[in-house]
Order: sequence, then C-alpha cells, then structure tokens
Amino acid sequence: MKKLLGLTLITMLIFASAGCKKGENDPFSLLTRKARITGVWNLTSADYKTVDIDDGTTETENYAYDGTKLTVTVDGEGETIDYSELLTIEKDGTFKMVIDQATEYFDSGSLEWKTGISTETTEGVWYFLEGNDNLDVKNKERVEFLTENYKRVEPDGDTYEYSMSGKTNTFVTIILLNRLANDEIISSFDYTQTHGDDSYSKTGTMTYSKQ
Repeated sequence: MKKLLGLTLITMLIFASAGCKKGENDPFSLLTRKARITGVWNLTSADYKTVDIDDGTTETENYAYDGTKLTVTVDGEGETIDYSELLTIEKDGTFKMVIDQATEYFDSGSLEWKTGISTETTEGVWYFLEGNDNLDVKNKERVEFLTENYKRVEPDGDTYEYSMSGKTNTFVTIILLNRLANDEIISSFDYTQTHGDDSYSKTGTMTYSKQ
C-alpha cells in the first residue's frame, strides 16, 4: 500500500511538472511560469545584431554584453561602454526596468565633453500572451510589457519623462522566451520590418540571471 501511494505521488508530480513546463528549452520545474518569471533579474550577457538596408546600403551593428560592458561594432569598428540592466517583475502584474549606461554630455561649466551615467527607468504592467499558430508561438511563450511611466536622467541632471494611461495604450515591448528557468531567462530577438527594397531586422539573444 505504501509503495502504491509512493508511485501515485510520483505520477502526480510528473503531471504537475509537465503542466508547468512550456518552452522547449525550459528545465524541469514544479513552479508555474508566473512563479518562475517573477523576481529581480540582472542582464548578464547579450549577443544580437541589427541589419538595416536603406536605399541599397546595408549597415550591420553587432551588440555584445559581458555583464558590465556593452560593445557595439559597426563595420568592423567597435565602441565599449559601461552598461547595466535590472528588471523587476512583480506577481501583481507590474514591472520596473532600470538601465544605466555611459553617455557623453557637454559640461557647461568646463565647456568640455565628458562621460557620465544616464539612467532610464520604465514602469508599467506585464502579462503573458496566448499562443498563435500563425506566428508559431506557444501559449505563454511571449511576454508583453506595457509602459505607463518613463523617466530618463542625463549625467548633467537634465530629465525627460512622460506617462501613458488607458486601455488602448500601445507603447509595448514583446519578448520571446527562449528559456525560462527558476534562475535564468533567455529572451530571443526575432523581428523584421520590410518596406519595398528596404528592411530592418534584429536577431539574437539576451540572458538574465535572478538576484
């Protein structure tokens, strides 16, 4: 009898984990996707590129991030800056993104160009998107972040901010979950915009680790 109860419990756990696991690259987990995605996430690595074809001219930009430095390479020439990205996803359906990056600014006191840190803060609501056969995406494989408040503070103190509200707010960002683990998110870029012979595409991945 005890052996039968043990087998029944194991069977229940297998079915429970199967119901929680959605993505092909997701690990074994008894947590739901909502439980896995909520928390505080640090961007730890990134590897993606953009290709812009405009009037017959192609410009390719490659982005590489190692956890502290972001390197942007254009036509073989690269520039590296300090960069950090912190994403907080709450269980109540709200989120906050804080990006710090090195930015050049003109110091009116010394009349010189200097480098400081600019800070962007984005707040709003998040939710999973349903699956779509036409887009070849599964249920809860994509997450939409809808911006309600945005603020950017420049190194010299100049501030730019705005807010958006309403049920038809269209300022959204969608990420595709390549992998959703208890302590790791890998999101994929898969986007192409075409206008006649011109086009713009963005492909690659970004990896976040939970604090």
